Amino acid sequence: MKQILLLLSLALVLTACDKSPSSEKLKSPPVKSHLVETITVERIPQSQIVVRTGTLRARHETRIINQEEGRLIDLPYYEGDHVSRGTILFRLDDTILQAELKKSIAHKRQAKQDLQRIERLKRSKAVSEDELVRARTELDVAQAEEDLLRIRLSNTYMKAPFDGVVTTRQAEPGDVLARFKQILTLTNPDSLVTEVSISELLLPTLTIDDSVEVTIDALPGRSFPGKISRIHPTIDPATRLGIVEITLKPAPQGVMPGQLCRVTLTGSPVQRLLIPFNALQRDAQGEYLYLVDNNSALKLSVESGAHFGEQVEIIRGLKDGQQVVTKGYYDLRPGVPVQVVSSVTGEQKAQ
Repeated sequence: MKQILLLLSLALVLTACDKSPSSEKLKSPPVKSHLVETITVERIPQSQIVVRTGTLRARHETRIINQEEGRLIDLPYYEGDHVSRGTILFRLDDTILQAELKKSIAHKRQAKQDLQRIERLKRSKAVSEDELVRARTELDVAQAEEDLLRIRLSNTYMKAPFDGVVTTRQAEPGDVLARFKQILTLTNPDSLVTEVSISELLLPTLTIDDSVEVTIDALPGRSFPGKISRIHPTIDPATRLGIVEITLKPAPQGVMPGQLCRVTLTGSPVQRLLIPFNALQRDAQGEYLYLVDNNSALKLSVESGAHFGEQVEIIRGLKDGQQVVTKGYYDLRPGVPVQVVSSVTGEQKAQ
C-alpha cells in the first residue's frame, strides 16, 4: 500500500513540472516615455533694458587762470556765487604795465615824428634810402610794443566766459601770483552729464538723442529725463565695455556735480531667440539645452546672452523652430524616448 501512495505522489510532481512557466518565454515590460513640456523657439523683437550707475559732472567747466604775474587786488566771488557772462572775475595790479604803456606811446609818437621829418628830407634828397627804411622800422617796432602792452593789460583781469557758478576759489586779494596760477573754477550748472559703461552687445542698439531715465539718490522718489549725447568710439578690450555720455537737461533743482545717479537705457528692438531661464542647464563643459528630436531627447551645447526677466537669449547653438524642453528635464538623458504633453511657441511664451 505504501508503494502505491509513493508512486501516486511522484506522478503528481511530474505533472506539476510539466506545467512550469519555464516552458513559456518571458516578456520584458514596455519602456515608458519621459513626459516633458516644450517651447518651439522663434525669433521675436525684444528690447534690452539695463540700469547703470554714474556720477554727475559738469560738461562745461572752466579753470580761471591768470596769464600775467602780479598782485591780486580784486576777487569778489566765492564758492556758490552765480556770475553772468561778461562779469569781471578778478583784477591784478596793473600800475607797472600802465606806466610801460605810456612810455611805449611816447616812443611811438617820437618815432612817427622822426619818420615825417626824414620823409621831408628824402624828397629833397638830403637823406639816404637806408635812413628812411630805418625810420619806418622804428615806428613799426614802437607800434608793436604798444600792442603787446595793451594785450598784457587785458590779461590783468578776466571776464566770465558764460553764465555759471563759482565752485572753487584758490587765491585771496593781496596774494602775489606767478603766471598761470588757477584762481577760480567756473561751472555751468545746466551742462550736467554722466558717463556710464555699456556692454558691447547693447551699444549697437543705442543712438544719439535716445531718451533715457535718470534717478538721483539725493532726490529719492523722482526720475528725470535725459538724452544720449555722445557714444565713445572705442571699446575697452579688457572689459568689452564702451562709454555712453548722458546729458541731464534741464538740470533739476537741487542737483549738483558729484552726485550718484542711475541711468535706465532701453535699446532698439532686436530679433532674438528667447527661452525660459530655467531651461538652460550647465555642466563642466558649459551651457546646454535638451531638445525633442524624433520623439527622443537630444543634448545641445549653447551660449547664452542677455537676460530679459525670466527669459534668456541664446546667441549661439540654437536655431528657429527647434523644440526646447522647459519642464521634465530632471533625470533626462540623451536618446531617452520622450512624450510632449504641452508645447507653446516663443511668441506665446513672451506674451
